[in-house]
Amino acid sequence: MEGSATEEKPIRLRMLVDANIQVPLLVRVAAYLITGGIYIACILHFSDFFETPEKEWHHHLKDVFVDCLLWIPGLLLLLPFLLMEMLGLSHRFVGPVLRLRKEMQELSAGRPGNAIRFRSGDQWQELADLYNHLRAELLELRGADVSLASEEEPQAESTQKDRPLLASHFGNSAEPHHPANVVDR
Repeated sequence: MEGSATEEKPIRLRMLVDANIQVPLLVRVAAYLITGGIYIACILHFSDFFETPEKEWHHHLKDVFVDCLLWIPGLLLLLPFLLMEMLGLSHRFVGPVLRLRKEMQELSAGRPGNAIRFRSGDQWQELADLYNHLRAELLELRGADVSLASEEEPQAESTQKDRPLLASHFGNSAEPHHPANVVDR
């Protein structure tokens, strides 16, 4: 196998690795924090209302508003830290999946792709080892398939090399069920 799955790589420079996953995740964290703040304000209002029912409702709201003025700025200051923490955490699982998907697309297109080495601390380290093993096996099978085709039909070698073997499984082939596109074991 080429390289270890836990080899150190440079720090990510992009803020969002996969915006389709990370942006909704960050929006949810912000929504949970805001919802929690609203919940606390409602609890303060109702507890104040039940403790002093003789007060008029607008006095209760004024008291809750004054109480909220004390803790809402703290929540707003906490929000960027929570979002950055969630973003950093999401990098640990989104980055490896994005990298694995990219390399699998390379393999399915008939190109050899690269061995995968995730950063230490990334999730799913074992996926890198499994992918690297499967990649080596597939490249070995492709090499055997090309050599068999060259023994049977010398002119078929160039078309066999150019045709992705797994393309039929990913919908990329013009001839999806052509026998040369299917790998049998």
